[in-house]
Amino acid sequence: MGFDDVDKKILSYLSNHDFPSAEVLAKKIGINANTVRRHLRQLKADKIIRVAAVADPIRMGVPLVVMIGIDTLHNRVGEVTQLLAKMPEIKWLTAMTGRYDVMLYAWFKSAEELTDFLQKKLGPVEGIHDTETFVCLPVKGSTTFWLTAKHFGD
Repeated sequence: MGFDDVDKKILSYLSNHDFPSAEVLAKKIGINANTVRRHLRQLKADKIIRVAAVADPIRMGVPLVVMIGIDTLHNRVGEVTQLLAKMPEIKWLTAMTGRYDVMLYAWFKSAEELTDFLQKKLGPVEGIHDTETFVCLPVKGSTTFWLTAKHFGD
């Protein structure tokens, strides 16, 4: 099944609202509820969407959210990302082009916990050349990346 206009309508609506029942979604976008269910099943099967709870770290008592840019030895990027992916503090991780070879997003309960992570976990990792830590200030927009109609050229 291709990605069509119905899929775009479903994703556009879901990007701005809580996940409703198929009946509510069908009424909002003007199609049959069975069609909505079929499209949602296919979007999930094709791994275009996944349904997940998005946690707010501050409300969970984790007030320190950081992004860390990492310079690695170029022949060690894969090895470094595989090792970092096992660390529970890291919530999101990617290899990338540009100023940093790796970028990660992590949560900490305190500056001391962040310091321990930087010194005792990242510091000893072979292949890491340098890091830069960015402390995230309170989020003023969406707390996650939501797709909207503008992402589809509509």
